Amino acid sequence: MMQAPWASETYGIAMPDGVHFADGFVYRGLGVHQTYPGSKNGRRKPRWIVPHLGSGHRLCSLIGDAERLTPIVTDLAEAGDWSFEGLDGWRNMFPEARECLLEFASRHRQFVRLRGGQNSENVARLVAEHRG
Repeated sequence: MMQAPWASETYGIAMPDGVHFADGFVYRGLGVHQTYPGSKNGRRKPRWIVPHLGSGHRLCSLIGDAERLTPIVTDLAEAGDWSFEGLDGWRNMFPEARECLLEFASRHRQFVRLRGGQNSENVARLVAEHRG
């Protein structure tokens, strides 16, 4: 479970077949939800997805327990203005978003994985409508 300043919320995420909903935590335009709880013996760590709430599209995935990851993902949320909507909104509101994400991943490389996901403007629009 993520700690403050993250708040519990159900939000839309972009999937190839449309909008799905995830129970997770939100803060400053980003979400985080667990996709794998980790193995019982502790060899495989929990896995998390960090989507941009204004489009539902994944920014990165995280590996580790919530206590360890809370300050790391909070650092990303506080690095800029993630409140934009859609896939291109960052160009006007947060033009350094891409560099910010790359620098974040480099600094926390043992916990962060950048992976391309699907990019659908139609699904991003649907996610924004659900938030609206």
